[in-house]
Amino acid sequence: MVLDSAICALGHLDDARAVPLISAIGSSDENIRFSATFALGCFPNDPQSVCGLLKLTSDADAHVRDWAVFGLGVQGDADSPEIREALLRCLDDENEDVREEAAVGLGKRQEQRFIPWLWAILDEPEIKVRVAEAAAALLD
Repeated sequence: MVLDSAICALGHLDDARAVPLISAIGSSDENIRFSATFALGCFPNDPQSVCGLLKLTSDADAHVRDWAVFGLGVQGDADSPEIREALLRCLDDENEDVREEAAVGLGKRQEQRFIPWLWAILDEPEIKVRVAEAAAALLD
């Protein structure tokens, strides 16, 4: 619990010198990985943070994946083929939050390859807020 809190605090300190330390954290405990994901998401445009968040988009824990995709795709402005491929992959995630955060990130980057996914979702009876946000971002 102390380690969990300390890792989260590193993100809240808003000091990018913490990114290498946070990036080096590896743990089998999903709570520690979540804390690292949250903290890296506080620095969404730092190249080392982006690298860590990219890896965490494939984490076994859905909560970790969700926050990795949120940090990378929604909070961050970094853009690269690797980021876009990770976000496209996350459109097929089993977790709805991960899928929707990926859609927002792809809309924000105006990624045309996610239009078929978006079109199918927009055809459903209920449109979620994040899906509408993704569509609005795509249309600029």
